[in-house]
Amino acid sequence: MASHLWGLHLGKGRIVINQGLPGDLQLFAFAHELAHVLLSRGRWPWASSLAEEWLADWFGHELLLPAQLLADLSGARAAPALTVAAQTARLGLGPALTQVGPTVICRTCGHRPHLAGCECFTVRARVRREGSHVQVVAGQSL
Repeated sequence: MASHLWGLHLGKGRIVINQGLPGDLQLFAFAHELAHVLLSRGRWPWASSLAEEWLADWFGHELLLPAQLLADLSGARAAPALTVAAQTARLGLGPALTQVGPTVICRTCGHRPHLAGCECFTVRARVRREGSHVQVVAGQSL
């Protein structure tokens, strides 16, 4: 599998995960692809094709570390740093914009740019172009 691909839903419920990923990211990739399986079976019929990737990311993060669990601070569970950052940002418990390794995390979009017009597009472009790091942005919105 190409290194830029984390996983694929091949249809008929078959999922392939990139074995070159660290174990925690393989878990996220599986959860993300599981959402694609559920979508293909009619779950969330209201989801547009534009929202499908956002929904799959959201589902993956929720499956690995439910936002309510994090909000309650009632338990600890192994989850990728990417998921912890995305969930804490989404809940307002962490910065609205941060970076985990090379990945920019946005409160609105998560770990990938999904919503056109979001301010994270500019930041993500600068990080790609300059190799710079995100300055943490606190607050409720970007």
